[in-house]
Amino acid sequence: MIVNNCKLTQPVCISKDSSIVEVANVLKEQKTRNIVICEDDKPIGIVSSVDIVNHVVADGKDPRKLKASDIMTTPAFSCEASDDVRRVYFEMVKRNLFVCPVTKDGKLIGSLSMHEAVNRIKAASLEGKVHNG
Repeated sequence: MIVNNCKLTQPVCISKDSSIVEVANVLKEQKTRNIVICEDDKPIGIVSSVDIVNHVVADGKDPRKLKASDIMTTPAFSCEASDDVRRVYFEMVKRNLFVCPVTKDGKLIGSLSMHEAVNRIKAASLEGKVHNG
C-alpha cells in the first residue's frame, strides 16, 4: 500500500520569510495545527502551533520580529507518493509528527495525516483477514 492511495489533504504552504504573525494568522484561518514552509514548491520546513508557543510565546519573543525560518523544524520530514504507508507511519511515530508532507518528484502534492495512515493500515489489515479467512 502506497501513500498515493491514501486520502491526502491540501497542504497549507507559506514562505520561509513570512513573519510569525502571518504564520499564526494562516494557521487560524485554515484551522490547522501546522504549516509547510516551501521554497520552489519543495517542503523545506514545518511550523506548528506548538512551535509558536514553545519558541516564541514561552520565550517572550516578539512574533513580529521573527520569520518562519527562525523557528521552523528543518529539514522537514517528507515522503514520496510512492512510499509505503506503513514505513511512513512508523517514521511519523518515531518523530512525533501528526502530518507528513507528500511529494512527487520532490514537489509538494499533499499532506498525509497520522489519522489517515492509521485508517489505511487498519483497512489493509482487515482486508487481509477477510481474504486469508
